[in-house]
Amino acid sequence: MKLLRAHIENFRLLRDLSVEFATGATRNVTVIRAANESGKTTLLTALQWGLFGDSALPDSGASYRLSPLDIPGDEATAVPVAVEIDYEVPTRAGNMQQYKIMRVAFETPRPDGTWDRSPSRVRLIKFTPTGTDPLDNPSAHIRPHLPDDLREVFFTDGDRALSFIEGSRADQVKRVEGAIQSLLGFEIVERARHHAQQVSSALNTRVRRGRGDRNELQTVADRLASLEEQVPVLENDIKSAQTALDELEDLEREADKTLTEALRQGNKDELVRRLEKVKRNRDVAQREVVQAARDHANLFRSELLGKHLLAGPFAKAKAHLQALHNQHQIPNQTIPVLED
Repeated sequence: MKLLRAHIENFRLLRDLSVEFATGATRNVTVIRAANESGKTTLLTALQWGLFGDSALPDSGASYRLSPLDIPGDEATAVPVAVEIDYEVPTRAGNMQQYKIMRVAFETPRPDGTWDRSPSRVRLIKFTPTGTDPLDNPSAHIRPHLPDDLREVFFTDGDRALSFIEGSRADQVKRVEGAIQSLLGFEIVERARHHAQQVSSALNTRVRRGRGDRNELQTVADRLASLEEQVPVLENDIKSAQTALDELEDLEREADKTLTEALRQGNKDELVRRLEKVKRNRDVAQREVVQAARDHANLFRSELLGKHLLAGPFAKAKAHLQALHNQHQIPNQTIPVLED
């Protein structure tokens, strides 16, 4: 996604601002220099609000006023806050397709300093050779080009540049992992895989209910459905256990650092006790990870599951043998028999 231009109206300090972004082959970087408290961070926030809505605002917009702060609250006037962004994305044919997204909300300041704000309304239009076409569900269109998980990666506030890698090791791994998955489109693949599994399970259940010994097949189908429901639960348990293990490893490293410092100060007994407690917790977490993996593996040792997986090949073999029997090729006859 490439931003082309933006127009912002009544967004805090930015009452009527238009920005043309440099998109040329040689001049393709736009640098905005201004004094402190002049609206640079506000411009960054306005662009994110225009694309993502209230979820991009601090505290999801609950305590963040959009309208200019110098508008008096005794007039009870609804102030329109609007952001328009023109952007383009590449098509499969290799061309660039232009779009315009427009987001508007009305905010009414009160005399006590609070405000009322209507839910924002968003429109997305597509530029065509013959004019423009309105598109439904703008969020679904933007998400493949700029996922919400990557919002803070591409819209980086210089004052919070290090926030992406702050926190514990587990938090850092989670943020980086989510960003990589979004960049590679893993969320779409994962949703497609999950949907395909659901469809396959439903079709298998319908087929099994319509043939063979209904009671036995129904039992197998129910057991298989139960096993399939357990798979995501156990996978989540493994992830949770791994996260807990990572956090405990962070605590262990912190305890080691504290122990070294305490040894210098003579408080050895207390820190040794804390270190042993952290190590015990880590051992428990490791055992939980191993047990969760073992439970996950045991799902595939079920006899009912084996029968279900072999039902297809057995059915084909039975049909083939039945055809040979109908042709009197089996059982083999050593004495020729005249047939009518």
